[in-house]
Amino acid sequence: MEIKLAKMAGFCMGVRRAVDMALYIAKHKGDEEVYTYGPLIHNPQTIELLKERGIRPVEEIELTGRGTIIIRAHGISPSETQRLREKGIRIIDATCPKVVHVQSIIRRHATENYSILIIGDRDHPEVEGLMGHTFGQGIIIGGLDEVDRLPDMEKVCVVAQTTQSKDEYAKISERIRQRFPGALIFDTICDSTEKRQSEIKKMAGEMDAIIIIGGRNSANTRRLAKISESCGIPTFHIERVDDLKKIDVSGFGKIGISAGASTPNWVIRQIVTAIVRSEE
Repeated sequence: MEIKLAKMAGFCMGVRRAVDMALYIAKHKGDEEVYTYGPLIHNPQTIELLKERGIRPVEEIELTGRGTIIIRAHGISPSETQRLREKGIRIIDATCPKVVHVQSIIRRHATENYSILIIGDRDHPEVEGLMGHTFGQGIIIGGLDEVDRLPDMEKVCVVAQTTQSKDEYAKISERIRQRFPGALIFDTICDSTEKRQSEIKKMAGEMDAIIIIGGRNSANTRRLAKISESCGIPTFHIERVDDLKKIDVSGFGKIGISAGASTPNWVIRQIVTAIVRSEE
């Protein structure tokens, strides 16, 4: 069996930065209570690792004003930040810089009375956080058909969730441009996301099957699996090494492996090693 590991598999810059920040704080926190605002990233193994080091995810309502809270990589809304400040808890902001950039675009244009269209997954934490920066002028677009149901708007600003599918965003943006010719459309998809998606398409044309590694609650990981499936190639989305017991890859001569932006390298190594050993 030939195994090819994608060059872009594993942590992106924003995730690595957030995890490094959390691990540094864990090492130096002493007896201080440290939390993350919801899961720091969408990967269960990383969340378990942080819990072992004394950092656990919480919801705002659980906080008492003591200790330190780390803002997740996906970011949060200004109103949530303000409520945390009012509680008196120390805040460490681990929001991905790419997400911060999208937030700034939204705020700038919202103050100029633009309607803000956010292309992304309606229930995703990043999108929920971005909506909080629109000053009530935001609309989430989850699919092409939703564009036709939009009300008439004079000034339109369009951004994408940073892990959105590039192809899907292009289709939706074009439909928006047809309805609102003067719309300002910003390319806010992370370059790491674009490279992963391009790489998975290329691998799908070269391999007999594709394995995508990462959390099932990770939007960018699920999107990689969806892209691979759309290429007509057998695709397996697995989260842990034990998941290999549930799939049979023995009949494939060439297997491509990629992973979401929140998947740790040690999880990828575990799974690759297990596949190699199964062939020995």
